[in-house]
Amino acid sequence: MKVLRINTRTKENHYEPFKEEWKIYGQRGLIDKFIEAELDPKCDPLGPDNKLFIVTGVFAGTGVPSSGRISGGAKSPLTGTIKESTSGGMIGPYMTSQEIKGIVLEDQPAADDPWQVIKIDADGNVEFLPADEYMGKNTYEVSHMIQHKYGDKAGALVLGRAGEMGYKVASIMAIEFNTGHPCRAMGRGGLGAVLGSKKIKAIIMEKPNGKYVPPYVDKAKFDAAKKGIATVTKENPKCQGFTTKGTAGFLTGTNQTTRAIPIQNFRGGAVTPEQREHFGPEAWEAKNKVSGGHGSVPCHPGCVMRCSNIYNDPQGNHITSGLEYETVSLFCPNCLIWDFDVAARLDRLCDEMGIDTIEAGNLIAICMDGGVIEWGDGDGAIKLLEGMSEGTELGRIMGEGTVPLGKHLGVTRVPQCKGQSFAAYDPRTQPGGGIAYALSPQGADHSVGQVVAPDKNNREILAMAGNRMLDQCIVDNFGCTLMNAAYFGQPRFVPDLYEGLFGGEWDKEKLYEIGREMFRIERKFNKEAGFGPEDDMLPEFCVKEANPANDNKFDLTVEELEEVFRPMGACYDQL
Repeated sequence: MKVLRINTRTKENHYEPFKEEWKIYGQRGLIDKFIEAELDPKCDPLGPDNKLFIVTGVFAGTGVPSSGRISGGAKSPLTGTIKESTSGGMIGPYMTSQEIKGIVLEDQPAADDPWQVIKIDADGNVEFLPADEYMGKNTYEVSHMIQHKYGDKAGALVLGRAGEMGYKVASIMAIEFNTGHPCRAMGRGGLGAVLGSKKIKAIIMEKPNGKYVPPYVDKAKFDAAKKGIATVTKENPKCQGFTTKGTAGFLTGTNQTTRAIPIQNFRGGAVTPEQREHFGPEAWEAKNKVSGGHGSVPCHPGCVMRCSNIYNDPQGNHITSGLEYETVSLFCPNCLIWDFDVAARLDRLCDEMGIDTIEAGNLIAICMDGGVIEWGDGDGAIKLLEGMSEGTELGRIMGEGTVPLGKHLGVTRVPQCKGQSFAAYDPRTQPGGGIAYALSPQGADHSVGQVVAPDKNNREILAMAGNRMLDQCIVDNFGCTLMNAAYFGQPRFVPDLYEGLFGGEWDKEKLYEIGREMFRIERKFNKEAGFGPEDDMLPEFCVKEANPANDNKFDLTVEELEEVFRPMGACYDQL
């Protein structure tokens, strides 16, 4: 395997060997290793010393379910912390076919240099092309132009206008497998702004001529574990729900079981039976059937979960793809908009300009809290996002994130940690989500590994948090976060994959050491960037205000939260 290193200022590029000692890492873990080796934690996130890393998973090219995903990483412009974000699409499989484990974009063009497109052809040759024809255009138009020019098999990562304007909530959008829609996002932390700072509008990869053959040590053992993961995934009722309803299936649990769905800028409360009736997974599925939309869409080759979807309007016209639980919850109940169609249009606007939908939902709620538009005003919410795409004064402030927007509007209720907004789980009714928000080195992040245990109190959940986050680290090296069911399905699946591919003896404790190393790297980076234990805390309203749905507050202290990292050797006083 090799690494493709590209200088965006000089346009020089070369291949170099991939470090053998890093082969047990992939996606988030591999991003950590690159950042530790190459980034100054004090660098300007939008300056020439920041780099954008794009890497594949540890089992890329082996056919393990969901192993074809990629991760992007850099120092985050939004938070100032270490950052990794994962996505589907075709770039991951194409990188692996070219035997490329990572792509490194470094340096920065001069202020008056033109924007470029990077094209990697079927033999791995790199070419810089003028981006003039794509500039000022959003992702759907750019993606259609790319596929018209290079064929519908071309893979691409593209920026919309948000990335051009350097919004700190800008995403990098990947063209989804088969649909051709740019709806798979490296969504959080402003990686789109990092790519934009290097004046790269798109990275295009042609379908490769080569095919990668993994160097198995014990292929029979590997294949048996791979088959077991695929079987467990397909037979798991929760996974079957993702296939039919996508992540909108979470609406049942957060509406009724944990009551964690965010309502009116995280003020909380219970969803009424009437609201549940037309805002739940069954209503979602019924609406899709009528409009001709459907679920069961894979985001990349080899995805057996198939949680993506096509969402159409009542006349059967395509609105958006990949509409997620977090997106509909933050656009709808969090803004008192109880309409899937409005959520779909807002999602499409986010995908078009290339911004994180979690940030967007919180930005709109803060605008409502600040009196810019009324609660429940779907048309007004659409106009707010259109203003971001147009670059209006308010739109550009929104592009900086929820903390600057709150200061601008005089709104103190800003649901965030380290500058990154909460996902769609209220941290008081679902304290495992709050612990994940607080302890994630990347800012509020539900996918760092949250304990869902409605029958346990805050401190009981805190005692379980460390191992749950280590479990998620393992999954984050080889697949998407929804592969947890497969990972937990049988204790030998993942150790057998490692033994089959790399040899040696593997067990859960050895896998956990990978997770501990990841947290040590991530927390050390943040410490050197200026962060401390006091930054791992939620806003005051979470501590002082009980959620009316269960009368619970987030009453954990900074000291209690910090101790979760001590067994990992990742407390700030250990680094």
